[in-house]
Amino acid sequence: MQSGIAVSDALLSTFEDVKLRQKHKYMVFTLEKVGTQGSKSTWDWKVLETPAAGEEGDNQAKWEEMCTKLPEDQARFVIFDFNDTKDDGRLVKKLVLIKWYVNSPEMLTRQNEPRPCTWTAEPSISPFLSI
Repeated sequence: MQSGIAVSDALLSTFEDVKLRQKHKYMVFTLEKVGTQGSKSTWDWKVLETPAAGEEGDNQAKWEEMCTKLPEDQARFVIFDFNDTKDDGRLVKKLVLIKWYVNSPEMLTRQNEPRPCTWTAEPSISPFLSI
């Protein structure tokens, strides 16, 4: 018996474009119900948004662009390619997985305070994401 959700080729290919080929700064994707088999539902991953290939931009500009792609009434997942240069010149690269969810009774299992999609930076600390 198979469990879990299979990863589609389109999702895997787009993830590799972000991680390995650095074609995109981020990708937005979701889990979509595609059918039912008896009493069980079947689901598949669907890529919804990626910036145009070759578009350059700093973290903050691409973060703000990505935030405009997130709906207020549906859950999403985001992979964001975060790059930072430390004071000593080292380049730090991290892939950040973001789970975007709606602050509604249907989506929450516990009470959470709503948090805006913002970018913050402190002078003594490298820029970090506040989600």
